[in-house]
Amino acid sequence: MKNKLFFIALLFFYSHDNQAQQEKSINLKTVIEEGLRKNRTLKMASFEKNIADLQLEKKFHHYFLPNISFDLKTSPQRIKNIYGDSSSSSITQSPSGYAGLVIKDYSLFNWGKDKLLYDSEKIFYERKSQQSDEAKIQIKIQLISSYTQFIHDSYLEGVAREFLRQATYLYRLSSELMKKKTITSSDYYQIKGLYLWAREFLEEKRKEFIDSSHQLAILLDDDPDVYYYSREILSFKKIKMTYDDIHQNALKNNSSLSDKKASWEIAKKKFDYSIINQLPLPKMQLSVGSYLHEFSESSNGQTKWSNTGGKNVELRAMISMSIDLLGEKGILNRREYALTHFQKELAQTKFKQEENQLLHYLKLILKQVRPLEKQQEITEEMLLNARKKYTQILDRYTRGKEKFLNLKDALYDLRETEEESQKIKLQHVNIKLRLMDLLNTDELIGHNLENEVVLVRSNSTQDSKDNYE
Repeated sequence: MKNKLFFIALLFFYSHDNQAQQEKSINLKTVIEEGLRKNRTLKMASFEKNIADLQLEKKFHHYFLPNISFDLKTSPQRIKNIYGDSSSSSITQSPSGYAGLVIKDYSLFNWGKDKLLYDSEKIFYERKSQQSDEAKIQIKIQLISSYTQFIHDSYLEGVAREFLRQATYLYRLSSELMKKKTITSSDYYQIKGLYLWAREFLEEKRKEFIDSSHQLAILLDDDPDVYYYSREILSFKKIKMTYDDIHQNALKNNSSLSDKKASWEIAKKKFDYSIINQLPLPKMQLSVGSYLHEFSESSNGQTKWSNTGGKNVELRAMISMSIDLLGEKGILNRREYALTHFQKELAQTKFKQEENQLLHYLKLILKQVRPLEKQQEITEEMLLNARKKYTQILDRYTRGKEKFLNLKDALYDLRETEEESQKIKLQHVNIKLRLMDLLNTDELIGHNLENEVVLVRSNSTQDSKDNYE
C-alpha cells in the first residue's frame, strides 16, 4: 500500500513539474526578439545576402579588373622504375616546363558594353541583397500579427468565461426560484438554454485560442503543447501618418514596386546593349604579355632556366561584329533589337501598373481607417453603457423587479459589445501591419508599434490554465 501511495505521489509531482515546464509567459517584445533569433527563414536570407554580395563582387572583377594568374606546368617525370628497362622509357627523371605570371589582355574601352552588362548584373544582385534585408521586416510583421491574434483570442476566451460565469449564476438562481415556484417553467428553460449556449460559446473561443497559440508556437519554434499566457491586451491608437507620408514612403520602399523597377532598369540596360552590340565599333585592349620561366634538364643534369613569353606592353584595337543576314536574330539582327525593345516596354508597363495599384490600395486603406476609428469611439461608449445596464438589470432581476427577457438581452448585448470592441482593435492593428508591409518598414512614422499595439493590464489577470484540458 505504501509503495502504491509513493508511486502515485511521484507521478503527481512529475506531471506537475512537466506541466510547469510547458507554461511560458510572453509579451510582444520577447516574441519579436525570440522569433527573429530562432527563425530559419531569416538565417537563409542572411546566407542569400552573402551569396548575392559575393556574386556582385565577382562580376565587378570580371568586367573591370585585369585577370592575372600564376601558372606552373611540368611534363611527366619518372619517379621510380617498378618493372622493365628504364633506359627504354621516354619519360625522364627530371621534369621540364614553365612557371610565371600570365596577364590576359585587358579591355580598356569597348563603347560601354561591359558597363551596361555589369550595371544590369549589379541591379539584379543588389535587389537580391535588399530582398534578404526585407525578410527581417516580413518576419517581424508575421510575429506581431500572430501575437496580436493570440492576445485577441485570449481576451475573448476570458469574455466567454465571464459570460458563462454569469449564465451559470442565473441558471443556479433560476433552479432555486423554480423550486420555490416563483418563476415559470418557460423562464427556467430559457435560462437553461442560455447557460448551455454560453458553454458552447466558451468552447468555440477556447478552440480559437488554442489555434492561435499553435500558430505562434510555429513561429517561435516551440513545442506545440506549450501553454502561453500574457498580461497584455490590444490597445487602440489612431494612425498619425498622412496620405502624403504614406504615398512617398510606399513609392520609395515598397518591395513589389522595387522588384518591378529593378526589372525595368535591367530591361533598359539590355536594350541599350543590343543597340551598341550590332555597331562596327573598335574595341581597345591593353596587352601586357606574360612573364614565364622555362626549365629543363641540361646536359650535365642541372636544371636550367630561360625566359619566354612576350614582354611588350601594347595598345591594340580590334573590331568584332556579327550580323545575321538570315537566322534566329532576324534580318540585320532586327528581331533581337525588337525583342529587347518589347521586353523593356513590358517591364515599364508592369512597373506603372504596380505603382497605380499600390496608390489605389493605399487610398482604400486610409478610407477604411477613419470610419473604423470613429466606430471604435462609439463602441467604447456602448461597452461602458452595456456594463452599467447589465449591472442594474441584474440587481433588479434578483429582487424580482425585472423580466428575464430584459436580463438576457442585456447579457447578450454586453458579450457582443465586448467582442465587437476587440474585433475593431484587431482590425486596426492589422491595418497598421498592412501599412508596414506596403511601406516595407518595421516602424511607421510617428508610431512605435511595439508600444502601441498592446497595453499591460492594470491588474494581474493571468488567463486560466485549463485551455488544453
